[in-house]
Amino acid sequence: TEYKGLKVNQIDNDAFVNVEFLEKVDVSNTIEGIGNKAFFNCKNLKEITLADGLKEILSDAFSNTGLTSVNIPNTVEKIDKNAFNECQNLSEVTLKEGLKEIGKEAFSGTSISSVTIPNTVGNIEAKTFNNCINLKEVRLGKGIKTIGDSAFSKTAIEQITIPKTVEKIGISAFRNCKNLK
Repeated sequence: TEYKGLKVNQIDNDAFVNVEFLEKVDVSNTIEGIGNKAFFNCKNLKEITLADGLKEILSDAFSNTGLTSVNIPNTVEKIDKNAFNECQNLSEVTLKEGLKEIGKEAFSGTSISSVTIPNTVGNIEAKTFNNCINLKEVRLGKGIKTIGDSAFSKTAIEQITIPKTVEKIGISAFRNCKNLK
């Protein structure tokens, strides 16, 4: 993507904050980063296509939007804190090998029902999936070392297998998981 003869490789901070008419976004393969609050509070944004080439999604990038699903390309290494926080309609998330970091509250308050954490992720930060009241199925990758404080609190998880690689489970990691057997 080019603008006035210059290559565009970043969607900057606050680029589309509160844009009400935005319903669909296609991020081209030249975009390497999506900035802080880039699409924050775009309540009508329901569909996004993220192309290979994207490397990071920064804090609050898609927080409080109308997204229903998101497919994270395997080129993304970092999903920062609150990136998809309070996307209440977000019911499907696909994370791929290559992802290394998922920040605090990245998917907190979403409607996802299942998630697979790639083997390349080492830590699940505090409150990453907190208050995902529909989240029933979690598959943890074999690279997980830490499950942060309240990481899965207030979810509908029924069972979970903790890999041998886990060295620390934080305070209240599974608090108020009433269905956990």
